[in-house]
Amino acid sequence: MQILDKTFKPTTTVITALKHLYGLNQTKSRQICNRLYIGDLCRLQDLSSLTLQNLQQLIQITTRGSIGNQLKQESIRNIRQQISLGTFRGKRHQQALPVNGRTRSNAKTQRRLGLKRISQK
Repeated sequence: MQILDKTFKPTTTVITALKHLYGLNQTKSRQICNRLYIGDLCRLQDLSSLTLQNLQQLIQITTRGSIGNQLKQESIRNIRQQISLGTFRGKRHQQALPVNGRTRSNAKTQRRLGLKRISQK
């Protein structure tokens, strides 16, 4: 079964499948399922094609069209814009330091992961 260009096993519950879409958390997934009267234990194979279409349309409406790869690209674009403008947050991203917050304990993690994140972008 496919939801917004991501393939799932038919035995996956709807809420679990929605949680695995980038940009949707458990709360938002439950809200979407409640609006379509889909139960918590309902599996993807139990949905009709019409319900699946309604689900995809509701996801697009709820997230205002930015979900998955679009949302990732948008956040990368925003970070690059901050770097090019020379803002404080942009400089922190560029130096692979924590952007907003404590530097004593989480700076090690950010330095380790931040360089990987910057090189991937």
